[in-house]
Amino acid sequence: MFLIELDMPLSETSVIPANGIWKSTDKTLSFYLQEYQSGACITVVTLNGVDFAAYPDADYSDGIRVWDDLGGRGYPLTLALADSSHGSLTATLPGNNSVTKLVERAFSGTRSSTPQNGIWRSEDDALSFYPQKYEGGSCILVATMDGVRFALFPRPGSE
Repeated sequence: MFLIELDMPLSETSVIPANGIWKSTDKTLSFYLQEYQSGACITVVTLNGVDFAAYPDADYSDGIRVWDDLGGRGYPLTLALADSSHGSLTATLPGNNSVTKLVERAFSGTRSSTPQNGIWRSEDDALSFYPQKYEGGSCILVATMDGVRFALFPRPGSE
């Protein structure tokens, strides 16, 4: 996995997508937006909770427009924002599903319990995973070793 770091200041008028778990208003699509300190982000999207596509964006300050997914399969994604927690997502996903959905952030992931939400990596960078916690205490962990294939590990709620 690679990221491009840019040292450009964010515009005061830019709408920046909020970090966390987002869902379509009809609950058929969900995605996990994880920001990096550099101003880049990763967006992991699914329609069915089984097939995932991950999209890196070097600068999320202008919304998210990605022409190719992390696996290099040619899946584009656009997140057009109304504000930092609402917008419209258009993406092509595994199975050639092209969708456009109204979306909103469903959970910010600010709980103080460990592990913290964010992008985690093994010391050799061979494994990356993205834990995302829900308000009810449950957790979803998305893991990949190649940036193409992803495994989802749900954990039922418990504090």
